[in-house]
Amino acid sequence: MEKKEFEMSHDIERREDLEVLHIDVTCVAENGLGYGEGTISSADVSSDVLEDVLDTIGSDSILVAIDTDKEGNLIDDDGCGDGREVANIYEGTKVRERSLHRAKIFGGGATMTVAALVGQGKKKDQDLQKLFSSAISDLAKHDLPFGAHTDDHAHGDNCGCGAIDKAPRIIENVGRYEKQISGAAELILGDDDGVQEVIDNFKTYREAHDGQVYRGSGVMEEIIEDGKIVKELAGAHQEVAIVLNMVPGYTIDQQQIRTVTEDRAQVFGVDVPRLMTVAERLYPKDATAQKKALISMVVYTLATAGTLTKGDLPVFVVNLEKQNLQ
Repeated sequence: MEKKEFEMSHDIERREDLEVLHIDVTCVAENGLGYGEGTISSADVSSDVLEDVLDTIGSDSILVAIDTDKEGNLIDDDGCGDGREVANIYEGTKVRERSLHRAKIFGGGATMTVAALVGQGKKKDQDLQKLFSSAISDLAKHDLPFGAHTDDHAHGDNCGCGAIDKAPRIIENVGRYEKQISGAAELILGDDDGVQEVIDNFKTYREAHDGQVYRGSGVMEEIIEDGKIVKELAGAHQEVAIVLNMVPGYTIDQQQIRTVTEDRAQVFGVDVPRLMTVAERLYPKDATAQKKALISMVVYTLATAGTLTKGDLPVFVVNLEKQNLQ
């Protein structure tokens, strides 16, 4: 992948004064990440559909503003970057009628908090089931809301979210695809400082808990019991690209992709500013821990992509054009 530099600062608010959000879209991996054992592939759609997706990603309208609450504040929780259609929305056991735009990170905040713990070598004596419980407790302790998703055909030990259900395999694949993940993480973060340490901690954790008993459905049960927003997604995966958004206050408009392609394609979306927010609020007085947590979340995100896809989905980075920051 071509080396690019990206601004990681997220200390700007959403620019309500901009009539049109002018963005800069860079394709950092035209042929995909180059590693992956999953079934999701850009080859599963026609060239015409893929071209429509790429044109839409390259347009200024690929981003949509994160919705606000009744007080006018940006919604302060997250969902998963899965590109499928929302069928039902639940808050605990309550049914919600409207799906709001919120930040997206693979598996939601609980999963990324687990990634932060593993990558820093924290609570390494806990198996994954216990580690997810610890992550949910850590989020509550820091008053940090989060969300998740299921799907309409999950059964048995699975909840329907690959980033949660396949967590043991994802952690194993950090080591399996170590070289590729290290290079991609450097591309996203701007340097490789601390990346190898994080990867080594993932490998150590995997070795310590090889063969552990784990249920993604058990994780989801705990999230639902905690009263979080959980969206039930419908249908099969049809993602043909991965889009990393760097613009605070906005998220990828995945509905637009589904609409443009008449539900023949989807995209994965990851809002990097949300990863930064989670890292900073989990470790508010420790800049070193914040950095390691962010690296850990990026590493887990890349390993998730390698677990769910064939590695051929093109990867895009969306940022503001420079003049909009002046």
